[in-house]
Amino acid sequence: MPDHWHFVVRSETSNQISEFFRRLTVMHTMRWHAHYETGGTGHLCQGLFKSFPIQSDGHLLTVMRYVERNPVGGNFAELAEDLPMEFRLCSPPACDGLPLACDSR
Repeated sequence: MPDHWHFVVRSETSNQISEFFRRLTVMHTMRWHAHYETGGTGHLCQGLFKSFPIQSDGHLLTVMRYVERNPVGGNFAELAEDLPMEFRLCSPPACDGLPLACDSR
């Protein structure tokens, strides 16, 4: 997606996710400003990230399907299977027999 990111991550401590995204957004902003020679002024990210715990295997499956199908809803592809690999959670051979987001059944 050109204007936002989706991550499904697992942390071992309560502050790992916040620290990871703080570092990620600071580094991304610095590199963006360097690339476009904007002198390091102005914000790139709007608002804080959203974080919530996944409660069960079914909830994880729902979240993963949402993340993978989000570009389809944004009209970047007609089917999740048509997305470039960097957008996909798995490839069809890896999904054999698994009800994951790339499963077209």
